[in-house]
Amino acid sequence: MEHPKYKLIYFNIRGRAEPLRLMFAYAKVPFEDYRIKELPSYLSPEPSPEWDALKKTLPFGTVPVLEVDGKYLGETNAIARFLAKRLGLAGANRWEAAQADSIVSYVYSDFEMPCIEYVREMNPDRKRLLLSRMLDRIAKVSDKLENILQKNIAKNGSGFYVGESLTLADFTSVTFYYSVETLVMPGFMGQFHQNKLLREHVTRMRALPGIREFIESHANVPS
Repeated sequence: MEHPKYKLIYFNIRGRAEPLRLMFAYAKVPFEDYRIKELPSYLSPEPSPEWDALKKTLPFGTVPVLEVDGKYLGETNAIARFLAKRLGLAGANRWEAAQADSIVSYVYSDFEMPCIEYVREMNPDRKRLLLSRMLDRIAKVSDKLENILQKNIAKNGSGFYVGESLTLADFTSVTFYYSVETLVMPGFMGQFHQNKLLREHVTRMRALPGIREFIESHANVPS
């Protein structure tokens, strides 16, 4: 299948764009990985003239944004669903696509949004309170993902979250795991000895052709 010209716009951090980048890498579909030179304001107090000018041109003034043949598509989950279909990562049928989407939505609401709030909080007392809540959420999400993997492995032995092939849910799980390790508390995920399948899944995903090379070539990118 001939692909359009893709340009993924985000900061030079992993963040919310990383599962999208990994999808491109795994599918071996060329894309321009455009990285804004400045860091977002919650990570750096430095001026950001490039970002200040760019966000005025974007659909919602936020990133990531996917440019497809000169047209902009905003919002991470919308981009992810679009790419999953175009890159063959949407499951074997509509039901599997919906199942994968439900897992992604769950991780977003129960982990990603609270994580963003935690990372952006500057008040030390408030940040400690948010960290305590975050750790409880992480434990809950980890257990839920482990249970989903366990059920699908018992069903078909694939080792994936949905059906017998990679879907968007698998890429989201990898990003969840390493967001915890890099943004919240290094080593925290290793404490969940009962979540063996989750750790094995992340290790296997990171070793896949395309993904392995992408991760190795971007090892020094901030979280």
